[in-house]
Amino acid sequence: TFMGVTDFSNTSWEGASFSEAVFSQPVVFDGTKFLSSVNFEDAQFKKDTLFNSVHFFGNAYFNYTRFSYYSYFTGAEFLGDASFSDIKFDWASDFTAANFTHDARFIRSEFDTIGFSNAFFGGLAQFGVTRFHRLADFGSSIFAGEADFALARFEDAVSFENASFEN
Repeated sequence: TFMGVTDFSNTSWEGASFSEAVFSQPVVFDGTKFLSSVNFEDAQFKKDTLFNSVHFFGNAYFNYTRFSYYSYFTGAEFLGDASFSDIKFDWASDFTAANFTHDARFIRSEFDTIGFSNAFFGGLAQFGVTRFHRLADFGSSIFAGEADFALARFEDAVSFENASFEN
């Protein structure tokens, strides 16, 4: 458990695991480089979480994680698979201009307000059985691979304005 504000900005990690970690205060990973796969499965982020401009060179595992406050992944680069399945985002989340080079899985997850504007999905973009409780913005995003929204539930407004589906 990390009790105080945790700032890992602009650090580099090889083979990191934060599985089941609890971040009680804000945590900042802005500009961090995860040089191989990283595991955040079953982690709890209880305050603001910042992953802006982070580079994930391997797979990024966030399955079963809970974001209890704001989460920011603006401009994040996912160069391996990104797994965000069975996650609950209790507050607004921002993936604006995020780059998912390979598969991005958000299966059975729940979002409050979510921004994916100007995001790039190079592989499978899977949002099956996902619930979007408030605004979901995919405006100007590019889906180069398959986009799967099977059984997704949009409870409020959704925007795909100027989005491109290439497959």
